[in-house]
Amino acid sequence: MLHQLKSMARPYATLFALALVVAVVARIGLAVMDVTGALSYDYISAADVPMLEVICSILTGSTLVAFMVLAGLVLVISTAGVALYGFLYERGYEGTGKPATAFLWGWATVLVALVCAFVVASGILSAVQVGSMSSKLPSPLVLAVALVVFAAFIGTLLAAASQVVCLCIAQARARGGEGLGRRLVAAAAVCGLAIMVLTVGTFASINAASIELGVVLGWFAVDIVVNLGILFGARALERRAEAVA
Repeated sequence: MLHQLKSMARPYATLFALALVVAVVARIGLAVMDVTGALSYDYISAADVPMLEVICSILTGSTLVAFMVLAGLVLVISTAGVALYGFLYERGYEGTGKPATAFLWGWATVLVALVCAFVVASGILSAVQVGSMSSKLPSPLVLAVALVVFAAFIGTLLAAASQVVCLCIAQARARGGEGLGRRLVAAAAVCGLAIMVLTVGTFASINAASIELGVVLGWFAVDIVVNLGILFGARALERRAEAVA
């Protein structure tokens, strides 16, 4: 039994290290938002109340818990999609490890996650709450455009994450299968810090009393460009590692 536990210790240590890295990066981002005022702690007494604060203030305690479950479901689906893509690449499935398939499956994962979110959300809010929140939201056309932009943003993000996982696997293969865990943790830290900076800026542009559409779209455009840069950069490095292997 002890031998079996030892054999599983390294993969679990990698998982725990990844979780801690993500938590630390997220905490740094929250600290930045706190200093810059992107986070609001007292929305009731605030003179200019950000839109997200108004919407979230409508939620009751039980509804808030339900939304936390919804968010957890979306995160699990997204993370599992990236992990599955890396697993298929490691097993040598045809077409894996390429930007096109990484993006298509990343976008498909986002679509499924959004569908699941809507299914759960439809049972959380009452008609009164939906009506109250709708009065605070932009027009349906703006929301439709925002949904398309958001899907493109998350789709390219998951594609980039999937490609980085494939890069780590390819580099580990080139060195006899050693160091995969270390590479995953290092990639999570480096790429995570870049994504954290963009997330803080994007969130701050949305969570404002008066939203400037041009600024929001500009942040999303930068997000997508950086995601694509990571995607194709990881692919280039992956090819080098495959050539060595």
